[in-house]
Amino acid sequence: MGAKHSQPGAASQAAPEERWHLSNEEEYLHHLRTMDEVLTKWTNEQLDQDEAYRQTSQALDFIRKLDVVDSVRVEKLLEDAGYDDVRRVELENTWHELVLQCGKKVPDYNALQHRMKLRDRRENINKAWCI
Repeated sequence: MGAKHSQPGAASQAAPEERWHLSNEEEYLHHLRTMDEVLTKWTNEQLDQDEAYRQTSQALDFIRKLDVVDSVRVEKLLEDAGYDDVRRVELENTWHELVLQCGKKVPDYNALQHRMKLRDRRENINKAWCI
C-alpha cells in the first residue's frame, strides 16, 4: 500500500486490480472522488444526466456497502485530499440537483438513520426483557 495511495489523487487513479488492498477509508475517498469527477463532468455538460445519475448512484452504493470505517481517519484523508466540510456540502447539493433533474426523490438519510436508531433501541429493549 505505502506512499503510493497516501498521495492526493492516488486512490482515484488506482486501477481496480490495484485497489484490492485499499482500506475501507481509502475506498471511501476513492468513491467520493469518483462522484466528484462525474458531477464535474455533468455540470460542464460533458456527461448526460442519466449517465451521471447512474455513475453517482453506483459510487454511493459502494460507499454504503463499506463495512466499517474509521471516521477520524476518513476525515483526515478527506481533508488531505481537499474535501473539507464546505466542499462536501457543495458535492451533496450538486448531487441533489442531479437527482431532482432526473425526476427522482432525494433520499432523506436523516430519516433513515432515525429509523435505524429506533429499530436498534427496540431491539435493545427486547433483549433487556429476555434477561
